[in-house]
Amino acid sequence: MSMQGITAAAHAMKLGNMSNGANLAFSKVAYTEVGGYEGLDHFASGDDFLLMMKIAKVYPNRIAYLRSQNAIVSTTPQPDWSSFFQQRIRWASKTGYYNDARLTSILIFIYLFNLSLFILAIAGIRDHFYFQLLGGMLAIKILVELLFLIPVARFFRDERILGYSPFLQPLHIVYIVIVGFLGLFTGYKWKGRSVR
Repeated sequence: MSMQGITAAAHAMKLGNMSNGANLAFSKVAYTEVGGYEGLDHFASGDDFLLMMKIAKVYPNRIAYLRSQNAIVSTTPQPDWSSFFQQRIRWASKTGYYNDARLTSILIFIYLFNLSLFILAIAGIRDHFYFQLLGGMLAIKILVELLFLIPVARFFRDERILGYSPFLQPLHIVYIVIVGFLGLFTGYKWKGRSVR
């Protein structure tokens, strides 16, 4: 749900066209004009996003995000933690192909912010001042994310999950740091094969 919110926000702020193959439509004319998936064959994942980048070059102001509850598509979640992390590492591996410097800068800032929280938690073991700094930064993170997620959760009619957000912050921080790192520097398993 938050990924869809980020996609909608990135589009509204003209920070690039993040795409999701589970809910993506394009005309046959646009697809043919850009050569379809040609040139993307060597990517094991991200063809939806990369195709949209090709289309955006030819039709720069014609990409739209349809904000409609009638357009919501539900997909099956990953069956276990291992599959979940492999999926997220696969998603993170596409980051190096974003051609929008502003979007890349925001993603780097988010990663570094979460990494700093991770480091402060470790540093706090030696000096409790770092725990205080961590507490203040964590409060800012929780507040900003809730302000962002409240309208997203209302749109998806699932506000009940907002109560979990503050308690899942430690897991989220570790998740961002580990998956972001592994997405850039390691391979992943997908559809029964290992990809580097």
